[in-house]
Amino acid sequence: MSENDLSRKIKQLRATQKITLEEIAQHVGVGKSTVRKWEVGQIENMRRDKIGKLAEALHTSPAYLMGWTDNPAPDPVSILSLTSSESELLDIYRGVNEQGQTLITANAKLIAGMDEYKK
Repeated sequence: MSENDLSRKIKQLRATQKITLEEIAQHVGVGKSTVRKWEVGQIENMRRDKIGKLAEALHTSPAYLMGWTDNPAPDPVSILSLTSSESELLDIYRGVNEQGQTLITANAKLIAGMDEYKK
């Protein structure tokens, strides 16, 4: 099996940062052999939670590992760590113009304020 872009990035980031297979495996919650298989492309399909943990361990973003961005800097908010409802709301927010985003933000603040009174 040929080496894919994901496996190349894993190997490169780990080597550049001098992180051992064991350190990655421990952080992600898998065996050392699994990390090695990711690096050589033997395992191409990873669970979302593993991609998120792997990105944390390699000090990058899941988006970079998946090839959705060329920027290896970690994201302040990882899409992969959001619930499906949160992800759906973020997609809606990003899909509207600036005026729509202002209205969404104002309504969210209003709703959040209303929830405080219920406590």
